[in-house]
Amino acid sequence: MKNKWLYLIICFIPLTITACSSYPTSAGTRVVVAGEDSNRNSVERTSEVYKAVIAEVRESLSRAGYDVIDEDLLAVEAGFRFSSRRPKTELIQTLKVANEDGNAKIKSRLAVIFSVFPQVKKLSFADRIESIRISGNIYDLSSLKALSTFQVTAKTKKVLPPDCDAFCISENVVAVVGDLAKDLGDTLTQKLAIATTSSVSTTSSTKANASTGAGLTQVLNLELVRFKFKAANSIKKKLAGSKGINRVEMNNSTGSKRDYNLETSLKMGVIEELIYESLDAAGINTDMVKVSISSEKIRVENLGK
Repeated sequence: MKNKWLYLIICFIPLTITACSSYPTSAGTRVVVAGEDSNRNSVERTSEVYKAVIAEVRESLSRAGYDVIDEDLLAVEAGFRFSSRRPKTELIQTLKVANEDGNAKIKSRLAVIFSVFPQVKKLSFADRIESIRISGNIYDLSSLKALSTFQVTAKTKKVLPPDCDAFCISENVVAVVGDLAKDLGDTLTQKLAIATTSSVSTTSSTKANASTGAGLTQVLNLELVRFKFKAANSIKKKLAGSKGINRVEMNNSTGSKRDYNLETSLKMGVIEELIYESLDAAGINTDMVKVSISSEKIRVENLGK
């Protein structure tokens, strides 16, 4: 009983509250934040509105421990050019290519893509901003799967100058979008935590996930080259039974090479350790094996006879 009460006291100490939390830490998690304006009713992404929103979102996510990558960094590091009014699918594909790039500075699995929609009402004497809505999606750039949606709205009324064009509207939106962008940052902090957590197997505890490096689920291509059937089957079974690996399924076999789909939430370093453990369990001399790992493929090649 004494130990039980001691545990409860520890969990309520502010400095150690995170140790009792059921949410995984966001420290070091990279997130790409980008504006999208394929909808003609949205503010054009080259406007100051997007810069203002991204600045507020970056501050909120950074406070929560996320490492934010914006379009400017992508442009400098990868040479990407982001044009206005292009299809949303093209933007997502561009971000996917950036994620697959060898540059560690811009490599990220998560992307936040948002659009800004001001509602302008025409009055008899002038136009007036009635509200501003920011909405979008959180994507897994490896699978291109939408992990979550988000939307924040502010009922902001602001009378516009006479003959206010699109640029004029954008300038007036900048003046009132700051607080809404702060709300968006708080919303994204919660949504990202939920989206990341839901991608991890619900049967694993937070402590187990931290120790095994669990994160977003991904499907990798596993190639076993020049292994006899018995050895290849042993490696497959060992991997499939490992914690953090959801499934290992055969794709095709040419005799000398066997291809598998490996679904896992583990980080590459942990996967590499499991591969060597599987080789040992199969009685394979690991000094005669070459293991090559990229963001999407693992190739295990037997160099022995």
